[in-house]
Amino acid sequence: MKALKMFGAGILALVIALSLVSLFLPSGASVTRSREMKASPQAVFSMINDLHQWKEWSPWSRMDTAMKITYTGPQAGAGAGYSWESLNPNVGEGNMVIIGSNPYDSISARMNFGEMGTSYVHFKILGNEGGQTSKVSWTLDCKGEDINWLWAVPSRYFNLFMDDMIGPDFEKGLLALEQAAIRHPMVEAGKVIGLTETLVKPFHYISIEARAKMSEIGPVLGRLYGELQQKLQSEKLQMAGPPLAMYPGYKPGDQDIRVVAMMSSQTACKGTCSGNMQCGAFGERKALVATFKGPYNKTEAAYDTLVKVMQQKKLTPAGDPYEEYVNDPAEVKSPADYLTRVYWPVH
Repeated sequence: MKALKMFGAGILALVIALSLVSLFLPSGASVTRSREMKASPQAVFSMINDLHQWKEWSPWSRMDTAMKITYTGPQAGAGAGYSWESLNPNVGEGNMVIIGSNPYDSISARMNFGEMGTSYVHFKILGNEGGQTSKVSWTLDCKGEDINWLWAVPSRYFNLFMDDMIGPDFEKGLLALEQAAIRHPMVEAGKVIGLTETLVKPFHYISIEARAKMSEIGPVLGRLYGELQQKLQSEKLQMAGPPLAMYPGYKPGDQDIRVVAMMSSQTACKGTCSGNMQCGAFGERKALVATFKGPYNKTEAAYDTLVKVMQQKKLTPAGDPYEEYVNDPAEVKSPADYLTRVYWPVH
């Protein structure tokens, strides 16, 4: 019993000693790694600024490809965030939110690790050789904010070894970031390459509707087109043109929108539609048509152009605009070469 008491006293003395020593240790730590990259500042910035892209280069994403990720806020930039959960002890769980985004120059984010407190991440991007290469610095600042009292003492000892623990991961991450930026060069914003006023010939169509967040439009359209394709096959109908889509009531800044996928058919559907699927026909009507070359998420420039032309010609909308996807993205190497026609019926 005496030995047990002595052991307990020894442990207590050790805890007290460690606690007293920790008062003289740094309450925070900073880790920085830099790398010269054969990628433009624009390409590097886009891979960091869009948290959906982190899975391609983050060293922790590579440690656990099965970890659960939940995205919040906008697609990219300030306010965009995500939380992660992993059974891998080297990954753990937490959340991150971008708090500063200066295009092609710098990005800052706040990271919360639960009981282990809040830290801050900073990326600085410097362009070299006419903007074709970059020097990227990645810094982690641990300031001891919001830390649970149980971690208050151990965290000060961790700070002594933070550079050795985190530095190698940053080096791997920067290498992977360079490789990802090279694979995904910054896509041009795109431009309107054609503008006409025409009479659109009548056509039959099958449509299906869903709601989607802006970041989910691509996958949602893919699923809806799959259902429409099955309907066409079951009715033995032939497509009469490229796939179409409409976004009724959309306003810039909307995050949750209506998505209507459509396919034109050479003849009318004779079967019965169910649920949110509809069959119908568009009659002949006048429309302004803008042909846009570039990524699908940049087609707003085509809509802006059509609005200006309507104002100049004193025309008024005669229905919702819709998009026609001229070429197949599966067969086009770069989003910069996607072709979209935007039709806007007018009086």
